[in-house]
Amino acid sequence: MLGLLVALYLITGPFSGVQLAAVNAFVAVYGTAMFATDSITAFLLYAQFYIIRSRGILVIASGYLFTALVVVLYVFAFPGVLTPDGVIGGTQTSAWLYLSWHTVFPVFVIGYALSKDENPGNRLRPGKVRPALFWSIACTAVLAGAVGYAATVGGSELPKLMLDRLRFHPGR
Repeated sequence: MLGLLVALYLITGPFSGVQLAAVNAFVAVYGTAMFATDSITAFLLYAQFYIIRSRGILVIASGYLFTALVVVLYVFAFPGVLTPDGVIGGTQTSAWLYLSWHTVFPVFVIGYALSKDENPGNRLRPGKVRPALFWSIACTAVLAGAVGYAATVGGSELPKLMLDRLRFHPGR
């Protein structure tokens, strides 16, 4: 406890103006971990949907798959991770991918919350499960691709979020 208080004092006190060097590998490691955990979660939820046939589980599984796919694009677009300016897009791309990732996933969560308490008699019939899985995965991949396309190719048309690689736009 005392050590935590001393660290808090040093961070907010005498060392508050010291900026440490950027560690670009952090984003790559973070993105890899997010991709792995979200992919595994999506796979397990899709397997759960295959057994239970609940539409709510299908919606949340699609949300995790969306996050896993957008994280890959985010790592490719983030400046300094793989190349100095990112592999795809421009200055605004990683910011718009991050914003999309953190706004679309809650929409999936809301969809899950609204559909999770459905009547068990209204669940999909066993013959409809595979097409529902296919269309869920396909539509989620198309949505992630559309977000990636909008952030990379249409990035110049979107409002500016970043002033440069390191600083947010002052009006945001």
